[in-house]
Amino acid sequence: MSNFQLYAVEPQLDGTEDIFGPEVAAEMKLPFDYGWDHWSVYQGAHKIADFTDYQLAFNTTSALNATVRMAS
Repeated sequence: MSNFQLYAVEPQLDGTEDIFGPEVAAEMKLPFDYGWDHWSVYQGAHKIADFTDYQLAFNTTSALNATVRMAS
């Protein structure tokens, strides 16, 4: 089972989304929680949940990953 990952998301007018991981923020020299209003939790290619609150998204991702580790 793959880990859960948190990504920043920028919805586009055409209904698509631009998805940014921590490496993009690092390249931009910004903290990962800076500036984005939308967050999504993914497991592999599957979106699990959407958030507008970074801390809630981060805590959910951490809890899901902890649950996976405990079940292993």
